[in-house]
Amino acid sequence: MSKTETIDEIVNLIKNLILKNEDRKETSLHSMIINEVGKKWSKDKGLYTEKFSDYGIDFVGRQKNYGKITLTMEVDQGHRAQRSWNKLADIRSENKMWVYVTEKPTTQAERFFRTALNDIRRFVEFRGEDASSFGKFVAILKTPESFKLESIFS
Repeated sequence: MSKTETIDEIVNLIKNLILKNEDRKETSLHSMIINEVGKKWSKDKGLYTEKFSDYGIDFVGRQKNYGKITLTMEVDQGHRAQRSWNKLADIRSENKMWVYVTEKPTTQAERFFRTALNDIRRFVEFRGEDASSFGKFVAILKTPESFKLESIFS
């Protein structure tokens, strides 16, 4: 499975998730996304874990019959997620994904997402990262009404 296929499948899953209070009951937006990605991963790809390592990475997926980390994902309900970006930068993984999920009004959420994207770009530049050292990296905004995808490294 290529890097692009792995990312594309999970991006499409998140894009199509319906985030309504009545659907998720007591589950947070954060948990809803982790749970749905985990179900798909277990069914189609292999093993995954939540709160991985001392860092507490939200989602780490491995290929079937092989221990290589294929996808690392952090999900945040706040847009200033420096700690999450550090976690993603410090783990070796072919595919990395940061998801900003919020119920804020769309215009505010999109403004916060743009701010986060600028912060992420400064962060990876400061670390001297590029696609070869970092891996494929995408950022997602998911609200009940909107979805945005931005590639940081392809």
